[in-house]
Amino acid sequence: MSDKVRRLATMAVLVAVLAVCSQLAVPVGNVPITAQTAAVMLIALLLSPKYAALTIAVYILAGGIGLPLTSRAASARCWGRRAAIFMGLWFRRLLFL
Repeated sequence: MSDKVRRLATMAVLVAVLAVCSQLAVPVGNVPITAQTAAVMLIALLLSPKYAALTIAVYILAGGIGLPLTSRAASARCWGRRAAIFMGLWFRRLLFL
């Protein structure tokens, strides 16, 4: 298997791990505590910064189009004004590294 295929497969598996970890939540007040932070750290350890950012971006975009990936399935209402501001800041950060 080529290195590119292996890297894409690893990224796909890590997106799935991130989706599963985001569902594991402990309700504390209004904001649930999830295992999502641990999954993001795992992604950062296993992939290079470029591919780790791409993996997280795929997860965010998949949640943004309506897939129930986030805790409490809040992804359906993601594409609002706040999401546009967040995406603009994220793209600005990518442009001015």
